[in-house]
Amino acid sequence: KAGEQQGAARPGGPVPEGSTARRRREMPEDAPDNNILLFGRWYRRLQRACPPKLEDLQAFVLDRTAYWGDEIALRVFADTFKLVVCVVLQAEERLQVVFPPGGGARSLFYVVLTHRGSVPHYRSVCVADRHVLQMDDRNNAPSPGGAKYVTGGMVGRLREDCPLGWKQHLTPKAMAFMDAQEPQKETLREPVVRHSSTLKEVKSTNAIESLRTSGEAVEGLVIGGFAPGTSFVERICCSREEENPEFLVSKTPGDGDCLFYAMVDVAAEVQREGSLPRTLLASNGKSNGRTPLLEVTVSHLRKMVSDSLSDDELTFFKAANDF
Repeated sequence: KAGEQQGAARPGGPVPEGSTARRRREMPEDAPDNNILLFGRWYRRLQRACPPKLEDLQAFVLDRTAYWGDEIALRVFADTFKLVVCVVLQAEERLQVVFPPGGGARSLFYVVLTHRGSVPHYRSVCVADRHVLQMDDRNNAPSPGGAKYVTGGMVGRLREDCPLGWKQHLTPKAMAFMDAQEPQKETLREPVVRHSSTLKEVKSTNAIESLRTSGEAVEGLVIGGFAPGTSFVERICCSREEENPEFLVSKTPGDGDCLFYAMVDVAAEVQREGSLPRTLLASNGKSNGRTPLLEVTVSHLRKMVSDSLSDDELTFFKAANDF
């Protein structure tokens, strides 16, 4: 899930983090696409000189003017922090999950994928006072008797939209936690019509007919049954039948690092509660798995993703673009 209409990429030279955010509507026509697996103008331009190598792909990921994060980065984050990344798709009003390829997930992390115009944008979600939600009854409430971090309805919604893969990718303890949650009523869904460019819901009968005539109408569904004023995150993630926790969505800058800003929240929380993963410490020049860091930045996370790329990703990348 990635952006479009990117600024010119120069593999090998990441833009400083303090630089001014680019205005996305001013990008040149020949700019490379961020979705490196599907569009790949950057790939085709590089291929005219020589076949892209792994180091080219690694450099591309480090360039924040070109790469804004996608499912490759989500898989790396899931595997590094041993969590299931739960992507809240705002426009479609459904959930998508990314499991750690190596398995062993013991926590959940919610991140919103919304849109600014036609450009996708990631924002992290804080549930009560946490970003990383442990699938463990002993750590499932901020206080005795308080609302749970992970409710039965939240587990039910995850399994409703994403029924496969849990047993293979969770620890036995986390899987037992999910299996112990009480089933909830099926989600209510109501049909809607959206504008194909903005993805905004259209309610006027005349406007709907006009969009259908021009081919700009997108038929979809929205989740119903919740009280007026309920946040879209709660509607998508939870059941209407129980007490739900409070969801706070971050205000992430739209400067090309939105997904990495979201994962900084995770890294900071993991650091406070124990030790950072060795792969992240290595990307910051540390070798000891228990050496504390004063700050984890988006540059560290970009390097972690870049360092994790292998010939498998390059092969997939080439196949998708050549196809």
